[in-house]
Formats: sequence, C-alpha cells, structure tokens
Amino acid sequence: MSAQSAPIDRTPLDTVIFDIGNVLVYWDPRFLIQKLGINDTEFSKIMNDVITLEWHTHHDRGRSMKTGVALLTAEYPQFHQVIETYRTRWFETILGSISETIDILRNLAERPLQLVALTNFSAETFDEFCDRYPFMKLFHAHIVSGRVGLIKPDPKIYELTERQCELSPHRTLFIDDRVDNIRTAQNRGWHGHVFSTSEGLRAALAKFTVAADGDPLL
Repeated sequence: MSAQSAPIDRTPLDTVIFDIGNVLVYWDPRFLIQKLGINDTEFSKIMNDVITLEWHTHHDRGRSMKTGVALLTAEYPQFHQVIETYRTRWFETILGSISETIDILRNLAERPLQLVALTNFSAETFDEFCDRYPFMKLFHAHIVSGRVGLIKPDPKIYELTERQCELSPHRTLFIDDRVDNIRTAQNRGWHGHVFSTSEGLRAALAKFTVAADGDPLL
C-alpha cells in the first residue's frame, strides 16, 4: 500500500488584485509607433528619447494628454506629428487582451472573492478602456493612479487601496508584471506574484484557497 500524500498547506485569500497593462492586456507604445512608417533610426530615437515611459508616466499621475503633448512637442518639434498621434490614437498602444489571463479572471469572479484592479493609468482614457474591454466589469473596485494622484510603487497608493477596499493584507494577493510594484505590496504584508505567463499565474494560484469556503482558488 502506498503512503498517503500529505495535505497541501494552502494560504486562504479573500481579495485578488490585478494590474492591467501586460497582465490583462498587451500594452506597449511600440505597437502604435511601428505603424507610422518611421525609419529605423528615427524609431530608435523616438522610443529612447521622446515617447518614453517616464513621459507616459506623467499622464498616469494625472497630467492631461494635451499638456503632455504640448510640453513634449516644444522639446522635440521635429516629431510633433508622432507625438500628437500618440494622443489621438493612444488605444493602438494596446494590442488586445491576454485571453488566458481573462479566463483566470472570469473563474475567480465566480468565487466568493473581492476582485480589484490597481493600475497606473491615465484618468482621461480609463473610462473608454473599460467600455472597450467588458471584463473590467468583473472587478468590484478600480484604483486608478490618474484619478487618485498616486502611482505604483508609491506605498501610499497601496495604503489607499487597503482603506478603500477594506483589505486584510495577509489575505490579499497582488498580480503585477513589475518586480518593484510587487515588492512594495509584499512589504505591506500582501502576497505577490510577478506575472510573466498565464501558465505561471495558474501555478501560483494553486498555492491558495478561498478564505470563505476553504476550496482551492483554481
């Protein structure tokens, strides 16, 4: 007779928090800029020096796209058409949803869990994003950096999320594609998973149960 397997010790959760960009949708400014017929030299210059993550992050902090475009155009007038296109065709920086992760989200939505989106995102594009991607209705709360004036990995946006969503940190899992964002969450006592693939996320979720009923998370 074979020995009985020892029970797996899983951690109970009552809240799962998702980042959006490159967790639920594919996002990269290159998806748009590559469509503009720019030669390789100019493309490298634009991505390295002009349409940078640092510039984009100001919009996630609350700066309007119009203001951001004006400031950047004044600095790089030779690229004014590309910069303006970034504003008018911003949704083309999104390639589409990551279907395997959306399937996971839908499965979790059927469980007695609180689902929260915690995202660095411009306030002026977020509502339209939610209209374009109906899976956003599965979340019980959206914590959007551009709306609250705070941005990951600033601990203050995590503290605000805890208050607004009444989180128990030790029963909260945060899924994000950036190590620094996960590290801040873990420093506050949250569980964290650095997203790279949906298969890896499924494996990580297997370590948890639903606090309300003790059943495996997935």
